[in-house]
Amino acid sequence: GALLAITPEAAAQLLHRLHAANLLQAVRQDRYRLHELLREYARRRSAADDQLVQESAIQRLATWYLSTAQQAGRFLDRYRRTIRQELTEPPDNVDPVERKRQLNWFVLERANLMAVIRQASRFRWDQLTWELADAVYDFLELRRHSADNLEAHRLGLQAAQRERHHLAQFFMYRHIALSYRELGQYRLAFAEVKCAYEISRR
Repeated sequence: GALLAITPEAAAQLLHRLHAANLLQAVRQDRYRLHELLREYARRRSAADDQLVQESAIQRLATWYLSTAQQAGRFLDRYRRTIRQELTEPPDNVDPVERKRQLNWFVLERANLMAVIRQASRFRWDQLTWELADAVYDFLELRRHSADNLEAHRLGLQAAQRERHHLAQFFMYRHIALSYRELGQYRLAFAEVKCAYEISRR
């Protein structure tokens, strides 16, 4: 729906039609994938499309992932400050069932979230890049995906430095330091947290 700028209901109807025509494979409930040959055909067709149309679709998808990850992240760590605190005000008395549902969403979408962060970085959508990195931090830290966290936040840091956005740089450095700490690389963690400290002090 985000890719096509249509409602989720309209997108679901399209998916059901494609599935009925055997052009999509159902993986599980509400999850589909393309056969490899169809994926390659779709890739060639999309390469022939107008670049602006492609970028607009990808930006819509990235923005959807950002808002969904920010909302889902509210259920993982209610005490953490985020770059955009007003969007992630934690709910009171988190329902354990809802928390598990949001956690499962992150599990299912982890590879897609990482791909979207890389894509946003390639397009130099800087704010989107650092906000996505910040939005996935709690899940990646909780599940000890430190390598993913480092990659996401390195891209976020590059974006924040291009924009000279000090608050974003602080968060990126801090999260990088904590990821190195999780990996037991304390010298690297200390170097990164010193950068975060200097920005915070200024």
